[in-house]
Amino acid sequence: MSDLISVIVPIYNAEKTLHRCLQSIITQTYHNLEIILVNDGSVDASLDICNTFAENDARITVITSINQGVSKARNLGMDTATGSYYGFIDSDDWVEPHFFETLHTGMKLNDNTCLSVIGISTDGWKQYLAGLCGNQKHCSLSFEKALDEITKEEGLRGYLCNKLFQRTNYRLIESISVCEDLEYTVRYLHQYSSLGSSYVTVCNACSYHYFRDIISPTHQYNRYGFVRFQTAFLAYESMLRTIPEEFGYLHTRIKLAILKLSYRLLIDWYSIPTKEKNNNTYTEQKISVIQDYFKQYYCHAKTEKDLVWRCKFMLMRRFPILFKKLLVLKRKTSSV
Repeated sequence: MSDLISVIVPIYNAEKTLHRCLQSIITQTYHNLEIILVNDGSVDASLDICNTFAENDARITVITSINQGVSKARNLGMDTATGSYYGFIDSDDWVEPHFFETLHTGMKLNDNTCLSVIGISTDGWKQYLAGLCGNQKHCSLSFEKALDEITKEEGLRGYLCNKLFQRTNYRLIESISVCEDLEYTVRYLHQYSSLGSSYVTVCNACSYHYFRDIISPTHQYNRYGFVRFQTAFLAYESMLRTIPEEFGYLHTRIKLAILKLSYRLLIDWYSIPTKEKNNNTYTEQKISVIQDYFKQYYCHAKTEKDLVWRCKFMLMRRFPILFKKLLVLKRKTSSV
C-alpha cells in the first residue's frame, strides 16, 4: 500500500475560496490521503463547508478550535496526523491534480531525502526551477545548497504549502506570526541533516496555485500589523541560532533581512501622523526595540548589492531627523 500523506489545511473565514481548495485536494491522483481541516474559529460558512465535504469523503477529519492563529492551527493538524508525510495547503489556494503524486515521487528518489519541494504557479518560478534542474523532472540539493535556496528572497522560499515533509515531532513556534514557515523549514532541515537525511528534492513543475485578495494599504507594514510583524525578528534570531556557523554567508543574509525589516517598520512608524501614534502606545514603546535592531545590524548594510537600499540605510542611520522630516513631507504631499 502507498504511503499515507497527511494534508493539513488551516482555515479561517475562507468561505469564498474553500470549496475550490478542498475540491482540488479530494481529486488528487495520489489517493492515500488523510485530509485534516482545522477550522480556526471561523465566523463565516467555512465550518459548514468543511462538514459537507467530510460527509462525502471518509478521508476528511474536521477539527474546530477558537481562533488562535495559523501556527497553532497547523500544529493541531500535525498533532492529529497519522501519516508518514505532512503536506500543508492554505485554504485560499488550490493545487493541480498531480501535486501530491509529484511531491511523493520526489521524496522517494533518494533514501536520504527529507523534503520534497515543488514550484508555485506565479511569475518567475518556471524559469527559476529550470535554472536549478535544467530539463530534469527532479533534482537533488545538499543540506547547504537547500538552505541557500530556501533563504534567498527569490529562491525556493520557506513556504510550507509547496513542500512535503517527513513525519516529525517538530512544531511551529506559535508566538511567531511572520516568517514562521521559513523558521520552521530551516529548523526542520537542520534536524534531519544531523540524522543523516540531508537531501532536498526539487520537483521541476509549478503545481501550486497561490491566491490572495488584492488590497492596497497605505504602507506594507501598516500600524495594524506592527505587533504581528515584530515577531519576524524572533524567527530570524531563531534561524541564526539554527544555521551552522560555518555557513557564514547565510548568517549575513539573515542579518541583512533583519536590517531591512527594522528599516521598513521604522519607515512606516515615522510616516504615521502624530495623532494616530498617540493612540498606539503599545507600538510606540516597541519602536525603541526596533531602532536597536536597526543600529545593531547596520554594519551589514555594506553587504547589500542594491545601491538604493544602501542609500536608504545610510540616510536613516546618519541623518534620522532629516529623514523623518522628508517622510512627513511625503505623507502630506501624497494626501493632497
